[in-house]
Amino acid sequence: DYAIFYRDISEETDKYDGKTISLKAVIARQEGMDKDQLALGRHVMFCCADDIAYRAFDSRYKDASQFKSYDWANVTAKVKIEKSRFYGTKGPVLYVTKMEKAEKPDPELATFY
Repeated sequence: DYAIFYRDISEETDKYDGKTISLKAVIARQEGMDKDQLALGRHVMFCCADDIAYRAFDSRYKDASQFKSYDWANVTAKVKIEKSRFYGTKGPVLYVTKMEKAEKPDPELATFY
């Protein structure tokens, strides 16, 4: 479902503004991010193995420091469409209201198949 959701929010971004969503995501944190910032996403294969890429959302969570890169989490967040350095333009920013550590899903890769 993540692959379908990611494509839909990428193509029809505005319809998600103000909506609350739930997803299972792998976390990425990197130097230069704000204290409350993290990336939440999944590795997605759109067509074939050559196009597998980490597709993530700019996310904000007051307890972001409790998580590290490669942790998996079940997330509930409110979507706000706003300008973000993460995207270099306007895009969906997830304001996390609940986040709990989770086991990696099987399969880990999100696909359309």
